[in-house]
Amino acid sequence: MREINSKAVLLPLITAILVSVTTGQDVLHTFIGDQAGDAFGEALSTTLDMDGDGLPELIIGAFGADSSTANTGSVRVVSPNTGAVLLNLGGMANGDRYGAAVAGLGDVDGDSIGDLAIGAPFNDTNGSDAGLVEVRSGATGALLFVLLGAQKDNEFGASVARIGDLNGDGVSELAAGAPNAVVKGKQRGLVRVHSGVDGALLFVFVGKDDDDRFGEALAGVGDMDGDGVCDIAVGAPSEDGDDKRSGVVHVFSGADGGSIFEFRGVESNEAFGGAVAWAGDLDGDGIAELLVGANSATGPAGEGAAGRVRVFRGGTGDLMFEFYGPDAGDHFGRSVACGEDVDGDGVSDLLVGADQDDTGGSVAGTAWVFSGSDGTKIFEIVGPSGSYFGSTVSGVGDLDGDGRAEFIIGANRGAGNRGSVDVFTPSSCSTPVNFCTSSPNSSGAGATMGWSGTTSIQTNDFVLTAANAVPGQFGLFFYGPNQKQAPLGDGFLCISGSLYRLLPALQIDAGGNVSRLLDFVSSPAGGGSGEILAGSTWNFQFWYRDPAMGGAGFNLTDGLSVTFCP
Repeated sequence: MREINSKAVLLPLITAILVSVTTGQDVLHTFIGDQAGDAFGEALSTTLDMDGDGLPELIIGAFGADSSTANTGSVRVVSPNTGAVLLNLGGMANGDRYGAAVAGLGDVDGDSIGDLAIGAPFNDTNGSDAGLVEVRSGATGALLFVLLGAQKDNEFGASVARIGDLNGDGVSELAAGAPNAVVKGKQRGLVRVHSGVDGALLFVFVGKDDDDRFGEALAGVGDMDGDGVCDIAVGAPSEDGDDKRSGVVHVFSGADGGSIFEFRGVESNEAFGGAVAWAGDLDGDGIAELLVGANSATGPAGEGAAGRVRVFRGGTGDLMFEFYGPDAGDHFGRSVACGEDVDGDGVSDLLVGADQDDTGGSVAGTAWVFSGSDGTKIFEIVGPSGSYFGSTVSGVGDLDGDGRAEFIIGANRGAGNRGSVDVFTPSSCSTPVNFCTSSPNSSGAGATMGWSGTTSIQTNDFVLTAANAVPGQFGLFFYGPNQKQAPLGDGFLCISGSLYRLLPALQIDAGGNVSRLLDFVSSPAGGGSGEILAGSTWNFQFWYRDPAMGGAGFNLTDGLSVTFCP
């Protein structure tokens, strides 16, 4: 077992301090809870195809729903492709919190249809709040088997996860956490790993000390030690790491249950390990990487509870990437997930939620997509005020066959506190559109904006052009977030909001034409408040001198609206 202090930064490492910029995405479907207080979307997972379209399905937990009595909890299974509801399932008794955790298990019962596990950590079947986990058929919703918490107050089922096939029977196994379990007189918490076929117990992992909350977060993380067997990551966000209650993440071998890695938090009460996830193989070595959230970590400039996410390399445990939330109180890292390949570069990308970010209003929440190749920000999506958008995140794979994966964001208080879940698709490379009006100049008709190349950020070949301007004169391109039409000089200003100039000024050629490559690497488009990201829409215009026209001595083109894609 390697014990790893998460302060240790081994190159290459990218540390990102996020600057909030709202970007637009396309929403394929939105799913909404039935009534206020449902906490719909508090748990998300995907499972194998259930409706015959060859695509995964989405499992959504709503632990606050009144499915039979108050706060029983419920689970809805939907198609993220068509939006159809495939299953509705409910808990047994008041306060069960059925659906507090969900996991797709693959095909457990051999009918070639994906099945699912559902946690109800406050169920009282085996004692008050002992908890349970149900395994149900994806085809019919029928109960396949039940796993019970060992004793009262265990909260068994607070976390559940598909682990992969550990015993060679061709069926994935199931892990479930009981973060409040008492072992040898201390409330250490535990995780049990069970056979996916019949629920037989395979492994038990136990926390180290009292109130560690061992098992509060849980993930099957693929093969992290290179032995060809899937491994298990367990978060203990209250365990003493390098500081009091800083949190620890333990990675255990799926082959023999031995300890492989121990990643330790560095700051008291930062909740390191409050969220853990498989990150995919980011460096192409055939070994999986690990995502860990610490949503109460202090930011680099002292921003309390800004939150932090770290990505650790499989095989060595080295730190690959580190990301911080932009502002105090954001709780960046509340949720983390592998987004699969969102930008189409062949490498899985990373999803992170900050459900208390205030960019869109008080506790609106924000979610980000980061490149798994180099850690750069691909998308940033801001939720509506009060929604806690980003409370959960999940990858779902490529639903539309365009080579780029869709992804899912939950907002457990969205849609009037009912909870909501959105399925997003990466914005397409759309065609730029002219808007506003140009005015005649001393050379004749008004100058107009144009473009060449593509609107792809990765390709970085987008060229702004202007035609019919005044030959020999100088001018410059500029851009901003909003549109308007207001008189300025001898023409119209078509853009409002913060304006960004693309320097230096350019001389118009003898034909009245001028062009400039929009470099997404260099300032202002490459960083800061003028950064241009995939999915964002910006408006462009060209200002130029025209002393022969009289009047103000300068003019402007019309505007060009551009939505950029990965």
